[in-house]
Amino acid sequence: MDKEQFSIYSYFILTTTTISIYSALGIGITTNKFFSSLKKELNLETPVMTLWIINISLAILGGVIFTLLSEQIIPKSINFNKNYFAIVILFLCLDIYTSNALIGLGEYIKLCITSLLFFCINIIMVVIAILNNNIDYAILGLISGVIVQLIFNTVCVLRYLSSIQLLEKVNIKIAHLKEILKTMGPMMFVSLFAASNTWIVSQYILVSNRESALEFNLFSIGLQWFSLALFLPSVFSRVLLNYFISHTHSNSLVIAKRNIALILSLFLLLTFVSYIASPIIQGIYSRYTIPAILIPLFLFIAGINSSTNILGNILISQNQEWVWLIFVTIGFLLLNILCALIKEIDSMTGTVIMLINNILIFSLSLFYLFVYKKPHKEEIKI
Repeated sequence: MDKEQFSIYSYFILTTTTISIYSALGIGITTNKFFSSLKKELNLETPVMTLWIINISLAILGGVIFTLLSEQIIPKSINFNKNYFAIVILFLCLDIYTSNALIGLGEYIKLCITSLLFFCINIIMVVIAILNNNIDYAILGLISGVIVQLIFNTVCVLRYLSSIQLLEKVNIKIAHLKEILKTMGPMMFVSLFAASNTWIVSQYILVSNRESALEFNLFSIGLQWFSLALFLPSVFSRVLLNYFISHTHSNSLVIAKRNIALILSLFLLLTFVSYIASPIIQGIYSRYTIPAILIPLFLFIAGINSSTNILGNILISQNQEWVWLIFVTIGFLLLNILCALIKEIDSMTGTVIMLINNILIFSLSLFYLFVYKKPHKEEIKI
């Protein structure tokens, strides 16, 4: 696959995932929380159906708005069928609800099966795209994978809702909307800010550097390793949220400390190994000269990000979404300030900015939970 097509594919993935998260407006965490509570208490007044209707409406709205504004959003250098963007955004946004519903219900095996189907379809089509030097195959693979995953997840959720006779009670109440907004309100902005970070940095790279296309491709390569490294920790983080909600009286700080220590140790090891193996990684991307520290830095950022999400899950499970929003907002503002102050941003500079952003949010969350709140000694003792 040549550099131009690789750049288009990277931009496509980055843009569709970012916009789909924008469109979902914090529904993922809210869905996880509601379904976890529904399974625990079997309260049929839990507004999961109202939330699903909102999700479908936002997904359609997001796809339509992106289609109308695609000429302004997508750079002219991206010569590609823009309708594909809207299609993937629609289905990704719809799947945010169903996949998080399965996590909230503890249906991890079913979710694993659908994720594997998505992964296999994507890998097969990417290989075909590389062999034919045609990006269309990779894009069609992504669309097919998302549709298959969405169908399977939707069927699983519908079967559960039908088993508890909740499908028969589709009525929207003011009380339901208030309950949804209580969680979804702050999480909407958390999702917007968190999803914007990599997209904003990539946009600054595209417009502020003479070798913008090359630097964007290098940054995209780092993001690919970042996403790959986050795959299991992100699922694990959502599972932990489910656990924290279901065990509100358990020692969540102890569990958080142990898991954060484990995650950071693992990612420090991965960072070291990837640095040692940088000549091998360079061989994979023979068309590019990748800085030896670039991918190790992204892996380290993934470790910080995973640990931060665990702390955020504790705050969410304790109904402190607004505190979590404040920390994410501070990190988001700092990232934008740094991007605006630095005249030329290349792939390495963008990576360092992301590192600073993640370390700041992690430090604020850590200080708040373990120092400011002053937990009892016996609570944090391992």
